[in-house]
Amino acid sequence: MTSVWFGRISFTALSVAVTRFAVRRLLPFADASSGQGRMSPGEYGREQGSECMNTADIAGRLAGWTGLGEAQASSAVEAMFAAIGEALAEGEDVRVAGFGTFAVKNRPARAGRNPRTGEAVSIPASTVPSFKAAKALRNAVNGG
Repeated sequence: MTSVWFGRISFTALSVAVTRFAVRRLLPFADASSGQGRMSPGEYGREQGSECMNTADIAGRLAGWTGLGEAQASSAVEAMFAAIGEALAEGEDVRVAGFGTFAVKNRPARAGRNPRTGEAVSIPASTVPSFKAAKALRNAVNGG
């Protein structure tokens, strides 16, 4: 497997960290003092019970797990998202073991209706990104 380096962290290591982040985020939080390395959402400046994370939250978690600075972790996360976006733009699939597959799907042209007037309209073909979760991620979400 080829690794692309972003400062001190490789894309391979970053994808492993993101996979671990996803699984840990979806599993119940353990006490940070238990030695399992998990921290509650409040320890990252998030409100308890918040259900949405943003890029800064992901970078904060990555910084905590890897010892990178906040700026380096943020750059690594942004670079990973950019790499995924570029691959999808080129029509490639992106598979992250244990997390899922990002892919591009083609939607054919079709006929539709204007809901206000009922007039028939032509909807052009389009290309859209899609994501299919890996079995490990689905099991984590379902508590398994």
